[in-house]
Amino acid sequence: MFQYQIGLYDCDIDCSAPGAVALDTVARGDTAWLRHDIVLLQATDTAKRASIRPDCAQNSLVQTPTTNVDTVPTPTCPDSVESRNFVLGAGITRYNRWVVDPALPPGIYRMVGRIMVQPRIEPQFVFVVK
Repeated sequence: MFQYQIGLYDCDIDCSAPGAVALDTVARGDTAWLRHDIVLLQATDTAKRASIRPDCAQNSLVQTPTTNVDTVPTPTCPDSVESRNFVLGAGITRYNRWVVDPALPPGIYRMVGRIMVQPRIEPQFVFVVK
């Protein structure tokens, strides 16, 4: 069994890497980093190997209450499955750089993470675009 959580973070000095501050508000045109943390909590086999699929067709979704408005990152890569060894209680962290679309109207949005194939785990958090 896996735990998967996502969060939005600021940039380092020149935005070439994520910063350490979690965000709940971003401005249109800003650059932020979406952080994915995946941890193995339980395993039924001793190999503790899992297939992780960055779903390039959907990725993480930015939603209003009624529709999808953006994806992070933009779906340009081919779908692929990566096989990883996990240590029980340990995990991996991935980041996606996101330039907030200047055309997004200010308001409240929801980010929905999508990275695991089986079972499909979709963590969410609410943030504000100003």
